[in-house]
Amino acid sequence: MEVRVYDLGGRLVRRMAQQRAVSTGLHAVRWDGRDQQGARVPPGIYYALVRLDADTEGASIARNRVLRAVAVAY
Repeated sequence: MEVRVYDLGGRLVRRMAQQRAVSTGLHAVRWDGRDQQGARVPPGIYYALVRLDADTEGASIARNRVLRAVAVAY
């Protein structure tokens, strides 16, 4: 699973990835509101693009990308 956070201008703010041996069940990726260099991002609206890659052995994943708005407030 990979999560990329973008600002409203379309610039990549943060990239987070997880590899798991077992892909069943619920999974969470937490974003601490920091950019790739570790600095806090300004308050505002950001977009999180979640991408799933799975070895499904013939089964299909109907939606492997999801885009959601994320609000940051301090």
